[in-house]
Amino acid sequence: MSTNNPFTEIYRQLNQHPPDPNEPLPTLHKPGPIIAITAVFHILSWLAVAFRLWVRRVGREYGFDDVFVVFAAAFNLASLIGFYGGLSAGMGKHLLLITDLDVDAVFKHMYLQNAAYHTTSFFIKLSLLCQYLRMFQAGKLRMFTIFLTAVVTLWGAAFCFMTWFPCFPVDGFWNRDRDPPAKCYAFGWADLKGAMVSFLAFSASNMVLDVIIFFLPLFKYLKKGLSRREYMAQTALFLLASLVIIFASLRFSTVAKRDASNVETMDFTWWSPSMIILSCLEVDFAIMACSMPIFWPAFVSHLQQTFGIFVTQEVHVTTHQRLEDNNYEMEQRSVKSMNSQEGLTHKGSYSTMAKTNYNDPFVVDHVTGKVPVVTEVATNGKRR
Repeated sequence: MSTNNPFTEIYRQLNQHPPDPNEPLPTLHKPGPIIAITAVFHILSWLAVAFRLWVRRVGREYGFDDVFVVFAAAFNLASLIGFYGGLSAGMGKHLLLITDLDVDAVFKHMYLQNAAYHTTSFFIKLSLLCQYLRMFQAGKLRMFTIFLTAVVTLWGAAFCFMTWFPCFPVDGFWNRDRDPPAKCYAFGWADLKGAMVSFLAFSASNMVLDVIIFFLPLFKYLKKGLSRREYMAQTALFLLASLVIIFASLRFSTVAKRDASNVETMDFTWWSPSMIILSCLEVDFAIMACSMPIFWPAFVSHLQQTFGIFVTQEVHVTTHQRLEDNNYEMEQRSVKSMNSQEGLTHKGSYSTMAKTNYNDPFVVDHVTGKVPVVTEVATNGKRR
């Protein structure tokens, strides 16, 4: 490795405390378990996006929020590809146990994973904020959302630039033996302290923005008058958002406990997989939380129509007071005009009347509703 390589000092210090080459890999350092965990939730995030786009297509209501969530899902896929490629090259092993050729491959995949992950986080936040702008048509919440969108745009643009252009020229990020050496900064690992400060700054600011953005609709959630479907959709959003914040917090703590002056921190290929796993889960659940309020009501309605397993109507029970006078009963009389008169008549008035003859076609027509019925009430012996 060239003496101009900024990693020369890191290798020198690591060689003072070399790792045990026979040390077994922890479970979460092996490609198999890592892929099994991350692939499942990545597929679920794509399903959430697909359901979201299906609902938007049916209603023909595509917006910028849908465009940004598709971008987020695409960059999330690129980040996962970079992560898997890094694992195959040696990420998860001690840096000193990776050959020079494999180190270059690890850095190429780290570059893709890191830049795509930061871009994914940026687009998810933009998608949610554009979604809120469709919800908040006026008032203070809309003004605050516009302000927050401007802040997130500046925040995302800055970190995306630093991750996509960590070195000048860019290939200097993985080609550490180039002469003259590339000028790297922040995420470019020019020095360990600068890299750790950059990771810590992003993790902290990302966590704070997630808390603000995901819980911004709480003001609407607490208002009365929400339908059952809206209530369930918002509840699902907050549950998934809570998981996103938990993963973001764990990622922050993983970076925060690393001391830039510690030799173990220099062995970043060894400890970084746990941080990247948390990053993958964070953005996967964020994409699902972003799409849940869009497709969930329509999804529930579809299940109702297909299987009928949900309550589709609410029943209101009312009471009516019965007449206290039990001396009235229904009487049915026929007249020559072929009309029917039906009313409440005092007992005894027609006590000698014969029972209704249901063999009479005239009676059957009235009972089956073929002939309209006029209802009259007798009060004080007079019909009305």
